[in-house]
Amino acid sequence: MSGEFYRNMTLIPYRKENDSSMEKAEAVQLMFDSIAHRYDLLNDLMTAGMHRRWKQLTIKEVVGDGVESVLDVACGTGDLGFLFKKSGVEKVIGIDFSENMLNVAMRRKNDKKQEYVLFSRADALGLPFRDDLFDAVATGFSLRNVDGIGKMFDEVYRVLRPGGRFASLELTQMKSGVMNSLFRIYFNKIVPILGGFITGDREAYDYLPESIANVPDAEELGIMMEQVGFSSIKVKKLGFGSVAIVSGSK
Repeated sequence: MSGEFYRNMTLIPYRKENDSSMEKAEAVQLMFDSIAHRYDLLNDLMTAGMHRRWKQLTIKEVVGDGVESVLDVACGTGDLGFLFKKSGVEKVIGIDFSENMLNVAMRRKNDKKQEYVLFSRADALGLPFRDDLFDAVATGFSLRNVDGIGKMFDEVYRVLRPGGRFASLELTQMKSGVMNSLFRIYFNKIVPILGGFITGDREAYDYLPESIANVPDAEELGIMMEQVGFSSIKVKKLGFGSVAIVSGSK
């Protein structure tokens, strides 16, 4: 069944559009290409391994009875996709626009012998799939990298079948207080130094705190999802409020 699903899948070839958003998209793409080789290591170091637990919780928000096909948007090196497969989902597709990140995902796929996890290059703002295709959709730490969160939500809603669920795991702005101050010191000062040392690309990790500032807080993300058409919105905060899973149903 999985093989037939993938054989019948028509993917639109990845292409760049000539519009104002492409300048940011190209810069972000090049940045992730440059750090792909150490991306997983940095995630483990920056979160003390907690990102793995957060991703497992994200999967639990969308996987249930009748979920057979899922999409991981901006899949990176494939963490969510492999967790979907481990949870028993039959058909898993991950898309990303960074070729080097996908290369890492493919190597991991081969190491894990996960035949029915498909990775393809595509843009989150123009998903190359027909309407109402997937039983569930998830994304992890991607919203800060797209030039138009609402447009991405529109695309996710379009490809999700009626009744399906979507979950987004993302860093989020914390409320004022001691933890917020400590969080800012860590992400603004320590993370760029650590990232530069491990990957050799300090600029990529200077970008991290800057990108978080452009992401609405978790509650506002929930409102944006409702405006697209999602219902039954849930907000789950983790990491002392620095991370949130926002989910909803079509």
